[in-house]
Amino acid sequence: MEDRETLYTVKEVADRFKVNHRTVLNWIGTGEMACYQVGNGSMIRVGEHHIQDYLDHHRTEQTAKQPS
Repeated sequence: MEDRETLYTVKEVADRFKVNHRTVLNWIGTGEMACYQVGNGSMIRVGEHHIQDYLDHHRTEQTAKQPS
């Protein structure tokens, strides 16, 4: 049996990141987040791997301060 990737709507991604859906559309429009366009291109779906790629690209390294 095939494993199928979970796909999310723009609203679901926005809810996950706690941002406005327009922010997610902006990320997609600028190429910061990839997506699938389905149907006639008007339906956008974001795959779990697209979200992971976005997070990996925007990850910052936090350095813990050492006690003196």
